[in-house]
Amino acid sequence: MPPTPAPGAEYAEELAYVYGAVARGDTVRVTVEPLRAVRGGATPTGEVHTLTLPRGTPVEARRLSGGKPADLRLDELLDRLAAGRKWAFAIDYDGEGRVHSLREAYWLGD
Repeated sequence: MPPTPAPGAEYAEELAYVYGAVARGDTVRVTVEPLRAVRGGATPTGEVHTLTLPRGTPVEARRLSGGKPADLRLDELLDRLAAGRKWAFAIDYDGEGRVHSLREAYWLGD
């Protein structure tokens, strides 16, 4: 069940590893492993699920884009998200449980 925005907030956030991207037509299926932030790092919560997102889902990236902040689309990152490494993201959900965007959680240690 996706998180819901707090009263007065536009989006709710799920901190998670995202990996295992598989493109299927106009969508991308990714594996999502929710995280809990702990002292500058992250600990998995153990509740792994998948999301199927439009290929054009907005992604704010830093490490994935070579160290410089960049606004990308999910389909521009398919090769890196499919390569086996788990990347930390803040996933933004709207009030209806739809993913609005992914923001790379570069502030978390590897």
